Amino acid sequence: MPDQVHILSMGQMVPSVDAALQQPFVVHQADADSIAAIVTAFGNNICGIATRGRQKTDVALIAGLPKLEIIANFGVGYDSIDLVWSKN
Repeated sequence: MPDQVHILSMGQMVPSVDAALQQPFVVHQADADSIAAIVTAFGNNICGIATRGRQKTDVALIAGLPKLEIIANFGVGYDSIDLVWSKN
């Protein structure tokens, strides 16, 4: 359905977090090897990223998600997220 919100979930989440994400969102679960394929297939639909910070959220990933509105990091620190990148 077009009104469903798609998110990219990177890294193994705690089971309770996985369950909570599944309720309101279409979740595209990715590991380091599948991120590129998911972005190619669903990048135009993904509005958010939920990450444990183990895979890089870099310029290439962010640029492949034109509808990206939020990056939520479930963990300590945010050094794996490219904070300098801008869509402008």
